[in-house]
Amino acid sequence: MNWNCTKVLGLMVAIAGVLPSARANVNLDFRPDTQTVAVGDVVNIDVYAVSDSLVDQGFSAGDIVLSWDPAKLNPISYTNAGAGYSWGNSGFLFPTLNGSLSDGNAEWSFERQLFGAIPQATPAGLKLTTIKFTAVSPTTQTTVSMPASLSGRTTRVFDPFIPNTNILGTRDSGAFVTITLPTTFINGTLYLQDTLFGGPFTRNIVGTIKQGVTTVGTINVNSISTSTVAFSGSVSGAYTGPAAIEWDGSSFLKRKINVVLNNGTMSIGTVNLINGDVNNDGEVDAVDIDDVIAVFGDLTGLNEDCDVSGEVDAVDIDIVIANFGSSDDL
Repeated sequence: MNWNCTKVLGLMVAIAGVLPSARANVNLDFRPDTQTVAVGDVVNIDVYAVSDSLVDQGFSAGDIVLSWDPAKLNPISYTNAGAGYSWGNSGFLFPTLNGSLSDGNAEWSFERQLFGAIPQATPAGLKLTTIKFTAVSPTTQTTVSMPASLSGRTTRVFDPFIPNTNILGTRDSGAFVTITLPTTFINGTLYLQDTLFGGPFTRNIVGTIKQGVTTVGTINVNSISTSTVAFSGSVSGAYTGPAAIEWDGSSFLKRKINVVLNNGTMSIGTVNLINGDVNNDGEVDAVDIDDVIAVFGDLTGLNEDCDVSGEVDAVDIDIVIANFGSSDDL
């Protein structure tokens, strides 16, 4: 072997030691695999390049074909915020699948910086971008998939050194999205009038949420030990429009609060519950006074212990007298 041949062979060996051979060594992964959102929410699906070995794998560019149900998710968009590499060029670059971004298919493409570092797919994964949708309608499951090809376009990842060499390994089987109806969240404060809670006993109050005669939700406020207590509850987005919350419990008169279910969050402020209806007939009257007198001195936490002091006593009679004539506000 002459000197020139030896030099060429040595150069080839040196290059082989620097440049990896072309092989299918970069997988594409959607994260998270599953998520649940409500109608109108933004669905974020991260795309990762993952090495198929224990070492990092370089790549230079690629195309990711995407398919989804436009009746469930629409339109598509993306953001590179939080990506692990600053791309020289990226986005829905080619017109074949990107003429409309609302028809259920698209192609997101990416290219390395021309004179920048080579992006590396790590074993843990390099985040490429975040694909974004808006949830359109409820479903138990809809899938964003990554087809191998569609309309002549191909999902692929390119080798950083050998032009036009596809080094794609596996493609994610799909990101699965459950879409629920939005929820109305309700919060506020209960004020239990004329209560001291000086003993070991508590009270339970229930707010029944109704549209007409149909119960669409409940708010349970249990084991109340102070005269003022915060509450919260929710109603499925299947129910919207005018509704009423009917509050009831213990020796307190019923109270109705009108609301409008709006698939959002609402505060209804303070709900004042009047005390003294110990027999729960909807009115504070002479019967309630008689009932308190009948168990005078009781220490077991009966409704007749209006102030929840731990004993039925003269204070409870005074409470009934003070609210005498009041009735349910329904």
